[in-house]
Amino acid sequence: MRRKKEKPIAAGDAVIVRRRCADGGARPAWGKVVFAANGGRFYVVNVELVPCAFRHEIMMMRETFWPEDVERARIEG
Repeated sequence: MRRKKEKPIAAGDAVIVRRRCADGGARPAWGKVVFAANGGRFYVVNVELVPCAFRHEIMMMRETFWPEDVERARIEG
């Protein structure tokens, strides 16, 4: 049985990114890819930051991530 090859992440894809935090940990955040470089060098992602102890509203930020910190969001329905 052949495995179906997953297409590369491209602009417009919904993704989950692992963000490096001040305490040294990595936390997941939802995002949408704005730009995916040829050769997979990096992704520029609009990231939706969930509220935390210091912030009570949802924020959108644009950040750059290495490919190993980005995975395709699983759509459950």
